[in-house]
Amino acid sequence: MRRKFVIALALMTLLSSASVIYGCGSNTTNNTTNNTDGIKEDVAKVGEGLKESAEGVVEGVKDVGKDIKYTAINFKDDIVNAGHDLKESAETHWDKFKGNETDYYAGDKLVRVYEYDSKDALNADVARISSDGLSVDGEVVYSEKPHYYTNGNTLIVYEGNDQSYINEFNTRYGNPII
Repeated sequence: MRRKFVIALALMTLLSSASVIYGCGSNTTNNTTNNTDGIKEDVAKVGEGLKESAEGVVEGVKDVGKDIKYTAINFKDDIVNAGHDLKESAETHWDKFKGNETDYYAGDKLVRVYEYDSKDALNADVARISSDGLSVDGEVVYSEKPHYYTNGNTLIVYEGNDQSYINEFNTRYGNPII
């Protein structure tokens, strides 16, 4: 009797396993495939949505720095805190631009910082610079092209070629505008 019971139990187990594997497995595989495809589509849609949102945020904030008030004091603090030496120079005012001028020595070369009341006033002065950067209002004023940067309402003109300062300015203010 025990032998018949074991055989019956083995057959029941075999039949149950077969029905689970073949019967449910086929439907489950198709459903799983369909669900997986649906999930992939949903993930792709979410990814596209996130990408569009991120691009919108980037577009929305890329000009934020252009509208802030950035002063000569901010400039000096930023450059000194980055480990560079700046010394204020009161006797080197040049007045080729209309902004409020503050001059610093970066090593032995000048950095002129011009603060403007508005972005429009800054843009008007930048428009006066020639495409080669050597003249202002058609008057040749430089023999070597200085490095021109803007930040907020400020024009920064570096008259040197020390690569450590140039790298710092490029990192902080982007590539020269001219």
